[in-house]
Amino acid sequence: MDDFLKGEPIQYREVQGYESATFSGYFKTGLTYMQGGVASGFKHVRSNDAKVQRLLQVKGRRVVRATEVPVSWESFNKGDSFILDLGRVVIQWSGCQSNGFEKLKATLVSKSIRDNERSGRAELVIVDEGAEPTKMIEVLGAKPDLPDSSGDDTQTDVSNRKGAKLYKMSNASGEMEVIIVEEQSPFSQDALESSDCFILDDGANRQILVWKGKCNTMTLCEGSEANGAERQAGLQSAEKFIQQMNYPPHTQVRVVQGKEPAHLMSLFGGRPMVIYKGGASRNDGQSERAETRLFQVRANPAGDTKAVEVDPSSSCLNSSDVFLLVSSSASWMWKGKSSSLAEVKGAEYLAGILQVTPTQLEEGEEEDAFWESLGGKSDYCQVPRINNKIDAHPPRLFACSNKTGRFQMEEVPGELTQDDLAPDDVMILDTWAQVFVWIGKEAQEEEKMEAAASAVRYMEADPAARDPRTPIVTVKQGSEPPTFTGWFLGWNHEFWNIDPLKRLMQSL
Repeated sequence: MDDFLKGEPIQYREVQGYESATFSGYFKTGLTYMQGGVASGFKHVRSNDAKVQRLLQVKGRRVVRATEVPVSWESFNKGDSFILDLGRVVIQWSGCQSNGFEKLKATLVSKSIRDNERSGRAELVIVDEGAEPTKMIEVLGAKPDLPDSSGDDTQTDVSNRKGAKLYKMSNASGEMEVIIVEEQSPFSQDALESSDCFILDDGANRQILVWKGKCNTMTLCEGSEANGAERQAGLQSAEKFIQQMNYPPHTQVRVVQGKEPAHLMSLFGGRPMVIYKGGASRNDGQSERAETRLFQVRANPAGDTKAVEVDPSSSCLNSSDVFLLVSSSASWMWKGKSSSLAEVKGAEYLAGILQVTPTQLEEGEEEDAFWESLGGKSDYCQVPRINNKIDAHPPRLFACSNKTGRFQMEEVPGELTQDDLAPDDVMILDTWAQVFVWIGKEAQEEEKMEAAASAVRYMEADPAARDPRTPIVTVKQGSEPPTFTGWFLGWNHEFWNIDPLKRLMQSL
C-alpha cells in the first residue's frame, strides 16, 4: 500500500498499551483489549457468543482501556469499574471509590459490547459495589473484602511525562551516532537542518518521530525520493533508537518533510456523515421529526464533512460553517462568511437526502422568513474558524486536574465533542486566536486557581512564539458563550440540565 501511494501517507505503528493520542482519539467509547491474536486467530473473540465468560477491567478517564483479566474476585478493587461478560448477560460493576465520570466511560464500553458484539440481544445489568446480582455471585463465588483502587485513573492516562528531546543522527565520524541537540522543549525550528536526519523523542505523546531533511543522503531516514527499502530503514532507525534509550515500544511515526500530520485525521471521505437528532426508543419506536430542522455542516482540514442536526435556533449559527434550515413551508442553505466549498457541497448532498431545494443565502443577506423560522435573530459565533490558519493551528483541548496530588495538564485526543468536558475538571481550549479556561461545576478550588496560571504558562511555552496579547477567557459550565460553543460540532445547550451518566442510563 505504501509503495502504491508513492510513500506519501504518514505511517503509524501502534503498540498495545502505548497507543498514540491520534490513534486513541478514534475510539471515543474506549479501547478494549481481548485475548487471542494472530496465532490463535482471535479464537477468544466471537460475535454473538452466548457461551462467552470474561472479565474486563475498565481504567482511564480520557483514554478508556478495557483489559481482559482473570474471572475472579482477585481481579477486582474498589476504585475501578469491571464488566463481567456472560454472553446473554453483561454485568457492569463499579467499586465504591469510582466516581461518576469513570462510571460514565465504563457504561459506554458496556453498551458497546451489548450493541456491537451481541447485536443488542444481551441483557445489560449495571450495579454498584454491594448490590451484586445472583448471577454474578454464581460465577465468582462469595464476595470477599476488596482492596482499594489499584491506581488513580488520571495517573493511568498520564504516563511518560518527560519533556521532549531532540536528537541528530550523524555518520560524520564514519559510524552512525545519535547526538542530542536540545534536551528540553520547546525547540527552535532553526535546530533542524535540511542536510541531516533528526529524531524527536516526544515522551508526552508516546511518539518517536523521524524527520529527514530534503538534502540528506543517508538511507536511514526517508526523503521524498526514498524507495521502499529506505523507508523501512527509517523505521528501523527509530526502533534502534528506542532500544538504545531503553524505552518501552512506543508508537513510531514516519514523517516526510512537508507532510507533517494534522491533529485531526479524516475518518470519512467523500460524502458527509449525517447525524440526526432523536432516534429509536426501545419502547416508543422512532422519535418524531421536528417541524423545523436545522443542520450544521462542517468540514475538517482534509475536506471530510459532517452534518449534525442542532436546535433550530439562530444562536446555533456559526460564521465558519454552512447550515441547512428546513421548515414545513420552505428551506434555506445559509453560508457563513468563513465557510468552505467542501461544506457547501456537503449541504447540497444533504439537501438531496432531505429532498428539498433550498434558497441560497449568504451571511448578512438573510430574509425575514429565515429568522422567523429560527425564532428570531440572536447572537451567534462569528469568530472565523477557517482563515488559512486552521491547518497549522487546529483547536486543542486540555484537561487540568490535581487528582494525583499535583496539578497536571493532559491533551484530550480526537475531534472535539461536548462529552469531553468533564464537570469535575477544569479544561483549557486553545483556538489560537483565543484561549478559553472552562470551569466545571464540580472542579476543585485548587484546579480553578492553577488553571488560569497554567494557561499563561502554556502560551509562553508554545514553540510557535504566540502573541502575548492573545486573550485568555474564563467561562463556566452552563454559561458558555457562542465564541466557545462554536468550536464543538452540534453543541447542545440543554446538555448540562441532566447528569451525563443519568442521560446514558435512560437511553439503555
